[in-house]
Amino acid sequence: MKKTITALAVLACANTFALTVDLEVSVFQKILFEKTNSTTLSKIHSSAETKVKGVVKEGDQVANISESQPAEYNRDKNMLLIIKDKHSLQLIDTEDGINEVVTAKIDKSWGKIKKIEIESDIYKALYNKQLEALGGAIFGNFGIAQDNVAFSFGLDLSNFECAKEYDGLVECYQTLTFKMTGSDEVENERSTQLKKQKQTEALDEASKELNSYIGNLEYRTSYDIQSYISILKEVKVKIDIAADNSTNSSIESELRNLSRNIYSEILDSLTYSTAKGQYIEQMFEDYSAKLKKIRVKL
Repeated sequence: MKKTITALAVLACANTFALTVDLEVSVFQKILFEKTNSTTLSKIHSSAETKVKGVVKEGDQVANISESQPAEYNRDKNMLLIIKDKHSLQLIDTEDGINEVVTAKIDKSWGKIKKIEIESDIYKALYNKQLEALGGAIFGNFGIAQDNVAFSFGLDLSNFECAKEYDGLVECYQTLTFKMTGSDEVENERSTQLKKQKQTEALDEASKELNSYIGNLEYRTSYDIQSYISILKEVKVKIDIAADNSTNSSIESELRNLSRNIYSEILDSLTYSTAKGQYIEQMFEDYSAKLKKIRVKL
């Protein structure tokens, strides 16, 4: 299967994230075994031919995909089939760390193999971890993770079948079909709406904090500078949250600039012990007005 993953990397014809996909990737695997004794089949080589078909849409761009990769051969002799009886065999695959006795249909006549078949469900259970990794590698080539809830993933397997023995050789084959359908447009819209909600809430909280002091301060009274700085820090945090959740680069830039201005004001204020109410209110009015201008653009 590792060879198959390598082959699929060559087929990665959509490396950018696709908004809408309907893809089917088929992997046709063949394994040639040599009969080394009356009950043992030893792998000579295997091959995997991959085909990709489907539709990928990104915005107004639509790509109809129909690609194939010539068979890739693996000549590692890392697999054995040992026949136990008419209904079971031992499958040893050193590459994938498998050594299990499984149920199988085995038909022999006069000492020669006529047919071997392992049902797809049994094979899937045997190679479950490897198949999951293979599926992840396939769709990873299209920039889509298997845990992305916007997409549905499926896997169909044919039975693992071995044909009639000929000159001491037995050929086995199987088709794996990976399917993926879905669209991230709904998910992106949901994410955008959530960001806008967080941004709006943060701006409203910042404005509310500032406006709660406007008109309530005595112009000639000196207020503790640390109280003034503490309010500025709270407002700055809310503005930074709004900037982090901005989906508009221009508005984000305005919020970042306002945050920097407030930070500069905080640093300048550290050199003082008090500030007049008139000065504090003027600064709060200025920040509030800027937030209001940004808020109406949302």
